[in-house]
Amino acid sequence: MSIDVNELRADDYEQVLTLCREIGQTPPELRTPHSFVHLLRKTVGLSLAARDDGRVIGAVLCRFTKGGGHVHELIVPESVGDPQLAKLLADKAISKLFASGAHKGHINFPPNPITAELWNAVQWTAKADSSSDIASDIS
Repeated sequence: MSIDVNELRADDYEQVLTLCREIGQTPPELRTPHSFVHLLRKTVGLSLAARDDGRVIGAVLCRFTKGGGHVHELIVPESVGDPQLAKLLADKAISKLFASGAHKGHINFPPNPITAELWNAVQWTAKADSSSDIASDIS
């Protein structure tokens, strides 16, 4: 497996949507191709795709909010079977947000074994008020 991580593109929509369906969660930004393109145009270069031989196997959606940078969705299905992919995407996304001027931020991961292993590896803790996603503030 040779994984490249680079900018998410508008033509990745169908592949990313398929990954979201696999993890059982479709964020609002992926409900239509138009909303996906809108996110990418608003946050040029922040959202990333992990590719294996050109095929999207993981993605991370990022945006800015009033509170700073936000890793909005980390999309790594269990079928990929590589917790290091989740860590790689999260690390690159956080680095891009900080490089873009965010001094603090927030990160969301849908709960599944891949992201749970990542949380354990980096020793972050879930926020007490987080209901469906694992979330933590970063700074």
